[in-house]
Amino acid sequence: MHLENIALHVASALLIFALLLRLAPSVVKIDERRLTVAAAIGAAAWALSPVHTQAVSYLVQRHTLMSGALVSGSCYCWVRGRKISRGRSLWFAGAGLCFAAAAASKESGFLAPVYWLLAEPLLRSAPAARVNRRFMAGLAGAALMAGATLLAALALSGMLDGFAQTYRELGYGPLERLATEARVVLGYLVTIVLPLPSRLALDHEIEVSTSLFAPWTTAPAIIIILAAVAVAVAAWHRRPALAVCILGFLVSLAPEATIVPVELINDHRMYLAAAFVVPPLAMWAALNLDRRALPVLIAVLALLGGLTALRNRTWQDLIKLWSDSAKKSPALYRPWSNLCGALTDEGEFHRAIPACDAAIRRNPPGPAPQINRGISLMRLGDREQAGLDFAAAAQKWPDSALARFNYGAFLFTVRRGPEALAEISRALELDPFLAPAYLLRARIYLESGNPAQARADLALLLRMYPENEEARRLLEEAGKR
Repeated sequence: MHLENIALHVASALLIFALLLRLAPSVVKIDERRLTVAAAIGAAAWALSPVHTQAVSYLVQRHTLMSGALVSGSCYCWVRGRKISRGRSLWFAGAGLCFAAAAASKESGFLAPVYWLLAEPLLRSAPAARVNRRFMAGLAGAALMAGATLLAALALSGMLDGFAQTYRELGYGPLERLATEARVVLGYLVTIVLPLPSRLALDHEIEVSTSLFAPWTTAPAIIIILAAVAVAVAAWHRRPALAVCILGFLVSLAPEATIVPVELINDHRMYLAAAFVVPPLAMWAALNLDRRALPVLIAVLALLGGLTALRNRTWQDLIKLWSDSAKKSPALYRPWSNLCGALTDEGEFHRAIPACDAAIRRNPPGPAPQINRGISLMRLGDREQAGLDFAAAAQKWPDSALARFNYGAFLFTVRRGPEALAEISRALELDPFLAPAYLLRARIYLESGNPAQARADLALLLRMYPENEEARRLLEEAGKR
């Protein structure tokens, strides 16, 4: 599965390389060989950047990679169509198909028509690309229609209705989020330019901006972004490459850096945004530095590759990943909770307990850390304290099937069968697909001399999960009674 992610990432890098070859001649006039080398360095710098580790290594982010590759393909088809007179309809059709597929992959795919519009100042110099005002109005209309379609999709899915409730749960509003995201966006820019390991994490701590000066960096961040937009607008005709880079970077982050109440910061959001920063900077360096500086650029690429390899090693081990995240964001509950779970799963119970303690102190929204601490204590022989943890989890989260099941499992181990049966039955009411609960309840029935009920539970479990070998073994045992 990881190879598929790498393949999508490589495809995006190749498309960015092709786009640089097509668009750069409108900015600089150089021979084809130098242009190819510079474009290759730019695309390689983007591909090797460690800021993409989360998007490429995290299976959940497959849609980010698919959307990125399809948006890049859409832009390439659009640019090819705009730079020729004959056969452009086929290229435009390809751009449209890639756009539709990208939009189906992720909401950021709806940005493709906006990118087409942003490419226009870089296409004006090509004779075949000259267009009239109707074409530009149509292109702007396509971009607006894409935005309207996205809003309509959100409304029809009911997500817009849930925004108000989500903000109430978060404890801040859309304006506070917008103010906070100004700081986040500048943080992304710094991370893209200086992708140091200390700046990359699966979870990030960030203080919500409650006013323009709380924290004090809020107002400067907003001013810098507004100034950047003003510079881009002013440079639209005279320095189009600068305008495209500024606006492209900001537009790429817009879907998740505005008022949509998702996580405030996430590394994978830099995936497309970095394409408007890293390749232009790398190309500028390759074209403006002395040829003797080429080994330095190659060394920088090697350094980026080394940092990415180092970050990938962290991602390959859950304990390392969550230890790294807990170290960088110690105030958050999730890194500690997941570290607690990873250590428990690996049987490192002595190390798991302090991580579980840290997660519990941070008031987690679910019972996982309390349950995992109970499991670790049980494995270390401290039944009394483990029982207190399991009971506390079931009491604090009475509607959690997992909490009820684990408390029932504990009660079964200490020979409190009737109480265990009640807890397990409640767990199955909450989650009728909880396979371990059926197995445990069947054992309780067998021990209490009720094989018929045990067979009924096991038969139901096998209908849901026919491959469950333990259920088959227990069913055979129940059939002999």
